[in-house]
Amino acid sequence: MKIDLSPPRLHTPDESQWRPQWRILLSLIGKDLTDLRHNSQLLVILSLPFFIFFAYLLLTRGVEAEAVLPVAIWAEEPSALVALLEAYPELQIHPVSSLAELRRLAETDNMQGVVIPAGFDAAARQGTIPPLTIYLNHRAGWRVEVERFQRLVMQEVLALSEQPLPVQLDWQDAAALTGRTPFSEQIALGNYLFIIVLSMAFYLTGTAVVSHLMAEEKEKKTVDSLLTTPAHAAAYLLGKAVIGFILSGAMFLLLTLLNGGLTGNWPLALPFMALAVLSLTGLGLLTGLLTTNTKQCNTWSSIVMLLILMPSWFGSFAELSEPWYTLFRLIPTHYLVTGLVNALEDQIIWSDVWFNLLVLLGTALGIWVAVLWLARSRPRLAANF
Repeated sequence: MKIDLSPPRLHTPDESQWRPQWRILLSLIGKDLTDLRHNSQLLVILSLPFFIFFAYLLLTRGVEAEAVLPVAIWAEEPSALVALLEAYPELQIHPVSSLAELRRLAETDNMQGVVIPAGFDAAARQGTIPPLTIYLNHRAGWRVEVERFQRLVMQEVLALSEQPLPVQLDWQDAAALTGRTPFSEQIALGNYLFIIVLSMAFYLTGTAVVSHLMAEEKEKKTVDSLLTTPAHAAAYLLGKAVIGFILSGAMFLLLTLLNGGLTGNWPLALPFMALAVLSLTGLGLLTGLLTTNTKQCNTWSSIVMLLILMPSWFGSFAELSEPWYTLFRLIPTHYLVTGLVNALEDQIIWSDVWFNLLVLLGTALGIWVAVLWLARSRPRLAANF
């Protein structure tokens, strides 16, 4: 029997600490996925973006049904203008029998109103400038519809008078000249929702869930047994980061599928999303390291979430006055939201976004440097603060 008398191979502490531990890493990831599946609180948190998405769809479906503008018309004698306006599906014409009824509908039912005097058609063709009284109701949510109604009335009155425009209009599609997609309010509104729920999903998966898992293991004292096994602090933190990446990727795919895909210059939007996931997952690790229990973790996560997500709610979709405009520019997610809005609406190219990407990259590097410094200088911080 041959006996191997060669000395055993010894690993230096650094080599042992940082060498790949794939089996241990996969075990940690599997454990976290199992814990997540049985944690009703975290499952409810992950469902919030989908709840907001579907609630928006239900609300906008009702708004779209009410987008047809009701118009009451009183004509002292039959007029061709009534038939011309009835041809538009966005207008719901209600002929009335008296001026008093029209005023009642305009005042109490928020209808638009048109008063057509006798002899209007003949006078319009003769160019004698007959009067045409129009009642407008700028009810909340009807601004665009009322403006369209005004344009349609002027357009049909001009056609009824059989007079040409005093100028020759030359309409140019500016988006076609630049090769970019024309602006669409429907696309913009859909992207507004998509960016809100996607930003929330990235925060919940990368920051809230990751930090909650770490804090929960501290409460249950299971993290002590994990860190006394061959899994050192680096593998432990890497496993939590992978969980954040997996959940963020899954949320992105599901929300993109529900949104019907990505619009505009979507390859330009992907780096913004990748840097967002990297930053928010690092923030989750940092929060998990610096908190000691789930109550403390959830409190800080909720406070930080308000600050992080505020630019997606207001920053790029509202005219902000000072000092809010300057304050919002101090929040890194302002550059994420601005870049995503412009990319998904195809309003920018690569050369336009280098500063936004640089800010997000610097944010991600700063967060991860802090995480790695804590893991290396105070490796037991994962277990006890």
